[in-house]
Amino acid sequence: MDITILDSGYLTRDREGSQKAVADRAGYDGSSAVTAFTLKVSSINEVTGTGIDDNPVPGSTGNAEINFVTTENPKYTLSLLIDKSDATSGFDKSQLYQLRRLAQTDGVKLIYPSATTDTYKSIVELNGAANTSGVFQGSGKELPASTPYLVGRIISVTVTDTANQQYFNINIKFIEE
Repeated sequence: MDITILDSGYLTRDREGSQKAVADRAGYDGSSAVTAFTLKVSSINEVTGTGIDDNPVPGSTGNAEINFVTTENPKYTLSLLIDKSDATSGFDKSQLYQLRRLAQTDGVKLIYPSATTDTYKSIVELNGAANTSGVFQGSGKELPASTPYLVGRIISVTVTDTANQQYFNINIKFIEE
């Protein structure tokens, strides 16, 4: 399935404050635009559960106690492959660098299906909020109207390179806000 990820540049899902400069967003193409990532995702895993934490109190020497202070927001892992032979020029050549920047830039990220006409719906389409109010629209680079989307933060991007394989294995971990 094709999934698109866009670095919105906004610090909150409500678009509060100023949008980050184009050069400070993942997907910056070196000129004046932010390119959304359209990725061929092989699987999406959703992990939900009770927010339980067992970290010890900083500076204490006692045993850790289980508490309920952590987030209960859903977490997703998007798994995909990128063909090594395709990374030859232009933006494609910097795609691994730009994917890593997704976890480093401040703005909330939008994840949405590249096409909503598929017969089988993805977790993103089933769990996402429909964009009916015009949120995150504008400049042709943001979310199209009536598209279901998830908004949150990328918490890690793992790139695995095996010398005798044609593909980079990529795992993107995302937490919904």
